[in-house]
Amino acid sequence: MAIALVCAVSAYAYWTAYGSGSGAATATTTTDNLVITSAPVTGAAPGSSTPVTVTITNPNTYSVGVSTVSAVVTTSVAACLAADFTFPDFVLNTTIAGLGSTSFVQNLDFADTALSQDACKGATVTLTFASD
Repeated sequence: MAIALVCAVSAYAYWTAYGSGSGAATATTTTDNLVITSAPVTGAAPGSSTPVTVTITNPNTYSVGVSTVSAVVTTSVAACLAADFTFPDFVLNTTIAGLGSTSFVQNLDFADTALSQDACKGATVTLTFASD
């Protein structure tokens, strides 16, 4: 057993002292399939700023970095203008562990414009999230 150990050490020393080599690796692109959801928002009215709790869940077994979460606002009624709503990008800069989740709160702002916004009464405002 001692002889095998001496030979192994000698081979290692020889490689590090006189060896050379090369290697290559290719990283693949993944779609991390993060799940981003929010609770329904109630009480939005012209001129209001309503807090929205957003949860990001990582269904993967590996960690995923998230820098910014953004949202596109749409409404269920054409006359209720999505442009009257703003949901600013949220800078998160975190890593979500595999099978983990994190949450944050961001305000959905509903502008009070000079135009009638009666079409927004009862309309559904949808936030479609994306992350990078």
